Amino acid sequence: MTTPLPAASGPFTITPEVARAWLRDRNKGNRTLSLHAAQEYADTMRDGRWQLTHQGIAFDTEGLILDGQHRLLAVTLADTTVDMMVFVGMERATFTVLDVGRRRQAGHLIQSTPYGLVAAAASRYLGVVDGTFQAGRSSYVTGKGDNDALLKVFANWEKELVRWARPVNETRKTSRVMPAPHLAVLAQAARTQHAHLIEPWLDGLKTGAGLEATDARLHLRNRFIADKKSFLGITGRDQAYRLIVKAWNSHAEGKPMRLLKLTEREQIPTVVQ
Repeated sequence: MTTPLPAASGPFTITPEVARAWLRDRNKGNRTLSLHAAQEYADTMRDGRWQLTHQGIAFDTEGLILDGQHRLLAVTLADTTVDMMVFVGMERATFTVLDVGRRRQAGHLIQSTPYGLVAAAASRYLGVVDGTFQAGRSSYVTGKGDNDALLKVFANWEKELVRWARPVNETRKTSRVMPAPHLAVLAQAARTQHAHLIEPWLDGLKTGAGLEATDARLHLRNRFIADKKSFLGITGRDQAYRLIVKAWNSHAEGKPMRLLKLTEREQIPTVVQ
């Protein structure tokens, strides 16, 4: 017997059993389910951060799922009961305009800085550093969380992110140093005893003028200018973060650097305090 639908549209309590039944009996003709997308919803539900909003589950006039299959799968993955809006009797033609609009990113929600996208991207690194996100196999760049969690990370680091977002972005123009991991490193550095060295660090990176051959700023600058293609993708962004930390630490501690490199099994470096 097919699990019945609500008699009218409105808030509805969805249990794992109901979600499984609807997916089994009423999910026909939709795009392939993405386990990754559903898992992000499931993490939010499992942590008790799921909220009732206008987004929910929609069924067409034949009782088939029109929108919301990933939310239903998330309920089963989290094995928890949540409240969602459920819409019944929707015209199938509306399916063609669902999800056409650009999904709001955390950077669009961070209005306190003109470099919101850079600050949001830097916050993903910082979310792993401060324990909000769990690091994945590729370290910091795979630390994921929903917009609510990311905005909390930004709020925790807002002073530092807002202060250094513009200088980091401007430094990129001549040094090619990636702004998001760079900003994440400098945000941490701003909370250390070496914070006063940030401005000379940026000045040196901008032009490289007058820097000695053993200066970490020169090594970092040359690395990004000469080898920018190697910093594409997840692995590349992870390497960028590691290199920036190593170069910054050398600069902060006043140690000469003869070679800036990463070894295969090297531990993730931390910003020197």
